[in-house]
Amino acid sequence: MIKIKIHTNQSIFDIALLYYGGIEGIWNIIDDNNLQDGINANLNAGDYLIIDENKILNEKVANYLKIKGIATDI
Repeated sequence: MIKIKIHTNQSIFDIALLYYGGIEGIWNIIDDNNLQDGINANLNAGDYLIIDENKILNEKVANYLKIKGIATDI
């Protein structure tokens, strides 16, 4: 597991795509971080989330986003 810092204007959808390679990764974020409000959770810049690297859904997509600098935290 890794700890990531949320950046300005980053949503749970952005984070799921970047770290899990798919929108379905939202459920991993919600579960692993005990986000009571689910997809409506209020994420604030500067807060931290736990990401489980063993639950990556599509490594190729996640790597592509990082390499191309498409993700908001690059």
